[in-house]
Amino acid sequence: MSTETFSVNLYKTNLELQLRILQLLQDSRRRWLEAAQQRNTDAMATTKTEIEGLSQVVNLQSFGTLPADTVGRLFQAGMSSTQTMNKIAIKNQTEFTAGLQQALQDWQKVVTQLLGSSANFAPWLPSSMSLAGKSAAAAKQKKTAE
Repeated sequence: MSTETFSVNLYKTNLELQLRILQLLQDSRRRWLEAAQQRNTDAMATTKTEIEGLSQVVNLQSFGTLPADTVGRLFQAGMSSTQTMNKIAIKNQTEFTAGLQQALQDWQKVVTQLLGSSANFAPWLPSSMSLAGKSAAAAKQKKTAE
């Protein structure tokens, strides 16, 4: 493989990684937007129900004696909504992380293949692998020492 072909293929591989990461970010934004829209729709429905209930009250003195459960229901709805958003946040982060991890593994595999198939860069590959192996061994040793 010529140096020029190698450079073009490496550049293409890096661009593909960037595009894949951008797609993951776009998917994450879409999921967040859908969750926020659903939360707002639910909150509006709850508010509308409470307003309709309050509109049944005829005089101002009745507003002062509204049952405490109205506040309790609104608080509970808010807590439920927060718990739902937390679950969605964890799910979105997990999906994004898994996708990013897969994208990086795929990128690493292609780059390793490119380096291995290039006569000009073949000597570099074993030294980097042994460096990675040394780093992993050092990390393992440090963890064992702790």
